[in-house]
Amino acid sequence: MIQQAIQVQLETGMSKVKIASPVRIAGQSIYEFRLNLKQAGSVRVAFAVKDKQILVVLITSNLQKDSFSRELETTLKGSHYAFGSR
Repeated sequence: MIQQAIQVQLETGMSKVKIASPVRIAGQSIYEFRLNLKQAGSVRVAFAVKDKQILVVLITSNLQKDSFSRELETTLKGSHYAFGSR
């Protein structure tokens, strides 16, 4: 469901998507948007895209932007995210 929601955003011009962090993964920006998962409630999703590959970095119920940004920076600090090879 999350990958499908990201795909819809990519196909429709990412109008609900914002840059989430100045940090980049493999030279690609990290984006975020709020997503309603119906019964599970709302979440914020952070992701990067490279050559049609979607890399989800963070899914959190922390909806407040400032708190989300701190959580994302903590997640990224010292992490080595990478896109899979095809």
